Amino acid sequence: MALSGRFHIAIAHGVSYLVYRFRQHDFLRKQRHARADFFRVPPHRSSFQRGFSQVASEANASENAALLGSNLRAMESDVRQRENLARAPATVAFIDIAGFSAISDVYGDAAALDVLEVFESMVGDALSDYEPPIKWIGDEAMLSFPEPGTAIQVLGPLLQACRKEPRLPLTRTGLNHGPVVRRAGDLFGSTVNIAARIAALASPGQLLATQPVAEAAAARGILVRDLGMVALRSVAGEVALYEIELAPSADPAWIDPVCKMHAPYSSYSRAAPEGPWFCSPQCEEAYRRSPQTYTLPR
Repeated sequence: MALSGRFHIAIAHGVSYLVYRFRQHDFLRKQRHARADFFRVPPHRSSFQRGFSQVASEANASENAALLGSNLRAMESDVRQRENLARAPATVAFIDIAGFSAISDVYGDAAALDVLEVFESMVGDALSDYEPPIKWIGDEAMLSFPEPGTAIQVLGPLLQACRKEPRLPLTRTGLNHGPVVRRAGDLFGSTVNIAARIAALASPGQLLATQPVAEAAAARGILVRDLGMVALRSVAGEVALYEIELAPSADPAWIDPVCKMHAPYSSYSRAAPEGPWFCSPQCEEAYRRSPQTYTLPR
């Protein structure tokens, strides 16, 4: 009997312990759930919480939409500005010294620099009331004018002065009018490229231009010759070119094939009874040694 009583007491203690452990486990579980609920938004949140969250979400969406709209407007404005710059017209001119490289080769760099300084000074004087050259590329000046009439008004006196200057060889000039792109004080675009190609095509003492410039010159009574459609290097399609006589035209027969000075010269007479004129024994000797190096003026 004593053993049976102790057994029942042990069973009672075991059950009590299990109940205690169950209650302890349930309490800890509820604590964990309470902490989790504290740090998360429950799926059954109140209508007030849902309304507040919705308002905040709509406010963020509205702010993002406004920011996106502002960025798009800024981009559209930038595109319009670039398009306006690209459409802004200008008359672009390139003028260089026809025999500059030969002068440096035959007479030396110091002599070529003296010639360049004379040319630079004359260009500066001609542009004293206008914008300075866009840039210098060696002996070549790149000029820009708002329209063809202004270009003719400036280049006429300049080219005539260059023609009369005994220290200068003949110049070559190319002009084109059209839309340009302005960037950091420089000009870019097809109009600029074509003007440069035209200048390279011009003969010593010659000014070549496209139709808008030719029309402006003809309207002022200046002699204009239609040269027809001409192919230019690296330019798709042919371009209508015109010769404009802003200065007395040069006679090809009297142009030194080496330095491109215009004869007759007081300092040196032609040695041979026939053939090209030369401004000096140095140019005549350079041509005698390598006539294929120098193109005869046409």
